Amino acid sequence: MIIDCAIIGGGPAGLSAALVLGRAKRNVVVFDDNQPRNAVTQESHGFLTRDGVTPDEFRRMAHQEISAYPSVGIQHARITEVSNHEGVFELVVDVSTIIQARTIILATGLRETLPAIEGIHEYYGKSLFGCPYCDGWELKDKPLIIIAEEGQSAFHMARNVQASPFGALLGCEMNAMDGSVVDGIMADRFGRTSVKGVYAAGEVIVPSQLIVAAAQGSMAAAGVNMDLTQSEFL
Repeated sequence: MIIDCAIIGGGPAGLSAALVLGRAKRNVVVFDDNQPRNAVTQESHGFLTRDGVTPDEFRRMAHQEISAYPSVGIQHARITEVSNHEGVFELVVDVSTIIQARTIILATGLRETLPAIEGIHEYYGKSLFGCPYCDGWELKDKPLIIIAEEGQSAFHMARNVQASPFGALLGCEMNAMDGSVVDGIMADRFGRTSVKGVYAAGEVIVPSQLIVAAAQGSMAAAGVNMDLTQSEFL
């Protein structure tokens, strides 16, 4: 069986895309390796009606809502390889299982590369943070120290890299993210990349807050559904 869409990444972008595609009765599988970038985060902020929610609670609620749509599955597994075979994508799951999909949404996000300071990981997510929009209010009116390595833009964002190489390996056009040396996947407003059938959402495009990543996931899902519908009737 070839599914309509394989969503790689179970964060806000991927889960939002799954919800929209589930409501469109598309056969979808979300692949989530349970290694979220916000694992060290105690609270998530800036998401209207969910300000202060913990990442675990956000994921729990999202999974519960998505479970109402039987055409959507969530697999807690890691995609180890992706290849394009004339419009049909093959995904290797946990080294052995192969899944075929008509389209792919890359929602794998970013991961931090912290400065080479002894013991820094013990403080990250507690008193050391990478996003002022996420954690600035809780630290208001306190002394501030900015840590950056030479040549990096500390005033814009933490030092990040793509969490997955799939965008580049599939041949998607990349561009430098604003204020960063990280290359993001180029995509239009509906998540379409330069490779037909490959869509992107969330921080693989540009570092963003929870609510922005979720919105991009919704738009990418709309792009997938529109393009699949067009192909089915033409």
